Amino acid sequence: MRRLVLLLPVLLAGCPAAPEVERDPCGDTPAPASSSSERETPAPAVLPRIIGVSPDQGAVDLFHRLDVWVRFDVAPEGAGITLRDEHGTAVAGELTSWESGRRVVFTPDEDLENDTTYTSTLVWDYGVCESPAEWSFTVGPYGDRLPEQEPLVGLVFHADLASGTIVEPPGVGSLLRGFLVDVSLLWRVAPESDLAAGTLHLEAARGVLDVDGVRQDRCEPLIAVTAGADGLFDTADDQLARWSNPTLEASSDVLTMNVGGTAASVHDVAFEAVVHPDLFGFAGGRFEGTLDARDLVNLLAPEEDARGLCDLVFKTVGVGCLECGAARPGEFCLDVEVDRLRGAAVPGTIVRAAEDGTPVGPDHPGCSR
Repeated sequence: MRRLVLLLPVLLAGCPAAPEVERDPCGDTPAPASSSSERETPAPAVLPRIIGVSPDQGAVDLFHRLDVWVRFDVAPEGAGITLRDEHGTAVAGELTSWESGRRVVFTPDEDLENDTTYTSTLVWDYGVCESPAEWSFTVGPYGDRLPEQEPLVGLVFHADLASGTIVEPPGVGSLLRGFLVDVSLLWRVAPESDLAAGTLHLEAARGVLDVDGVRQDRCEPLIAVTAGADGLFDTADDQLARWSNPTLEASSDVLTMNVGGTAASVHDVAFEAVVHPDLFGFAGGRFEGTLDARDLVNLLAPEEDARGLCDLVFKTVGVGCLECGAARPGEFCLDVEVDRLRGAAVPGTIVRAAEDGTPVGPDHPGCSR
C-alpha cells in the first residue's frame, strides 16, 4: 500500500498531479468532517487548494490552548486532522468544519503540554490526490511562573487584536476582524504598580504601525484601563487589576478609543492575558465587553443606520442586539468575546504627557497629524 506524503509548501501551491494510488485508511484517522471515509470520492472539476494552516509549520513558543486548522479555497468533500505529541501519542479532540466547510478544525479536548512538539496530519482523498500531509509546531512555556516579576513593570506589549478568535457574537468574526485589523493597541503594567504587594495598574494607548514597527499615537488620549473617575493611576479609587503570576486580569466599566475618526466605547470590559516567563510577549488573551452598534455603524456598515446594522447581524447569524441600559437606552448593543489573543513585547514606553505637562492628544507637541 502506497502513501503519498506531500510537504506543506507544495500543498500551499495546490494539489499536484499524482498517479493513482491505493487507498490508505490512515489507521486511527477520525471520520472526515463531511463525507464517509469508506468510499472513493470522484475528483471534482476543480480540486480544493490549501490556502492556509494554523499553527504554521515550525512555529514555536505557542500557547497551550489552541486549534489546529486548514483552510481550503473550496470545501473538500472529505478531510480530517489528527494530532500527536513527540512520543507518538494521539491527542483526543473534536473535528469540525467552519466557513461553509472550507476550514477544517481540530480542537484538542485538553490543554497541550508545555515545551512539547506536536505533529499535525491532514488526510483527504479524491482518488487521485491523496494524503497525508504533516507539519509540526512546538508549545512554549506559557503558564510557567515568571522567575522575577518586577521587570514586567513598565514593559510595553503590542496586542494583536486581529489574532484572536471571535467567539461572540457567533458567525460575525470576519465582520469584526475587519474592524480590529486596523486597531493597533499598546499596553503596559503602569509604573505605579507593586506586583509583590499585589497592586497592579494597566494603561493602554493607540499604536501606529510604520516601517520601524509600532509606536504610540500621541494624537490620541491614553486608555486608562484600571483608572478610577479621576483618571490617575496613583489613587485609591483606581480599579485594580489582579495579578497571579503569570496571569493578569483586569476589568473596567468603560473603555473608549478613537477608531477611524469615530469614538467607540466598550462597556463592562474584562481582559485576561498570560505573560511569557521570559517576557517575550503574552498569549491566551481574552477580551470581552459590550459594543454599541451606534458607535460601530460608520466603521462596519456605513450604508446602514444602527438599527440596520443590528438587523444585518440578526439576518446573518440570528443574534439580535440587546438593550444597552439606562445610561444610553436602546436595543443596539452586542456582547463581544475575543479569545486566544496574543502579542509581543516591544521597545519603548508609553508617554503620558509632554515635558510641559500637555497630555497626549491633539494638542500634544508630538502629535504629527
